[in-house]
Amino acid sequence: MPAQVLEPDDPGVLAVLREHPLGPLLELVNVTTSWRPFPGRRLKELGLDGAPDALTGDVVHPQSDDNVWLAPLQVRWVVRT
Repeated sequence: MPAQVLEPDDPGVLAVLREHPLGPLLELVNVTTSWRPFPGRRLKELGLDGAPDALTGDVVHPQSDDNVWLAPLQVRWVVRT
């Protein structure tokens, strides 16, 4: 499964995109002890806006500021279903 580290929008968020025959997996990792944003536009570009987090089952949507906010040290695996 090829992986690509995406250019950071925030230096505290590691974003890795993995391509898979079943669809993309976007791994978002907040590597800090403070809240960090990931831009909603990037989710939309990848076709993952409204996709579930495979770790929690939560649907991932940008908030009113068009960011997905990651809690300190939070990990999300956003997948297309």
